[in-house]
Amino acid sequence: DNVFAFDSCQILSGAIEKGEYVSFRTDNHWTPYGAYLIYQEMAAQAGKELCSYTDDFTLTQEEGFRGTYHRDNPSAYWGVEADTLVHVMPKIGVEYRQITGKDTYTTLPFLKEDAIANDRYTVYLGGPGGPWRYVECDNEESENCLVITDSFGLTVIPYLTSNYKQVHYYDARYYDHSTVGYTVAEMIEKYDIRDIYVVVGDLHCFESSFLITNANKQL
Repeated sequence: DNVFAFDSCQILSGAIEKGEYVSFRTDNHWTPYGAYLIYQEMAAQAGKELCSYTDDFTLTQEEGFRGTYHRDNPSAYWGVEADTLVHVMPKIGVEYRQITGKDTYTTLPFLKEDAIANDRYTVYLGGPGGPWRYVECDNEESENCLVITDSFGLTVIPYLTSNYKQVHYYDARYYDHSTVGYTVAEMIEKYDIRDIYVVVGDLHCFESSFLITNANKQL
């Protein structure tokens, strides 16, 4: 009950047919706009009022982005048109926190503007990381959520800041119980997390060790 599966290809197919820019040309990720369309489907199913891509965020364009496809095979992708990297910053106040120990944290930049040139996708929340991170949001909401994700969720998380007081981010590859001090199940209880979003690329699908082994054993 209350578990819903979403097919991102199906969600984005209409936009792709219309030629909308929902996936990078030189990188394997959705663009922030593509991620917004994914967010819309998931948050609507959770009964949330949807934020506006254009009105609720400051959008800054960075031209000339060449992603991992180009980085790993530059000769094959040199002639492919470079991408536009849109930096998405919520207009509400947000504080991005990284757990450093049991009940302790440090703050990180929400947008890592100094991300290195050959991995600029890590502009978004500093890229995949751990051991546990969350965004504290200056809004009127009272509920918290958890996003179980790999790098694909990094461009979805900003939109959820409109719907939750805290947006927690758990990447099973980087979780470290000895640092966090709580199991994943205990963190869910500690922060009274009611909604859980699973956002992963096909490499980390439900038949992969990412979810079947790593995430499950750490609960």
